[in-house]
Amino acid sequence: MRLSLKSDSKKLQNKLFEYERDEQISNIEVLEMTQLADESMDKVEAKYLTESKDIIQKSVDDISQALQKMAIAIEKNKPSQEDSDNLNEAIQFQLAQLIVNYNRTVGKVKFKTGFLKYFKKDS
Repeated sequence: MRLSLKSDSKKLQNKLFEYERDEQISNIEVLEMTQLADESMDKVEAKYLTESKDIIQKSVDDISQALQKMAIAIEKNKPSQEDSDNLNEAIQFQLAQLIVNYNRTVGKVKFKTGFLKYFKKDS
């Protein structure tokens, strides 16, 4: 199973495309994405968002580490195909939950009409 992401940020979309070309993600690419994500978050200077920014960054780091630990445990314990499929699906749903909530919250803009629209700008 694979999960893909499409972004309206040109910089991110180009990087994702680059990573997906060979259908493998290397440790170097993971470290690079972590650095890019942190640099991107550092550009947000609004003081009233500091606590939330810190929580998001720590949570993403924790999730990334948990995924690595799961991969090691899976390799070591050789789960059944059913367990492996169930785990993959469960993690994809968890990640989708984040994306859905992002799109519902900070990923939208409220226009004067009161209707909610998603960002379409190129970054």
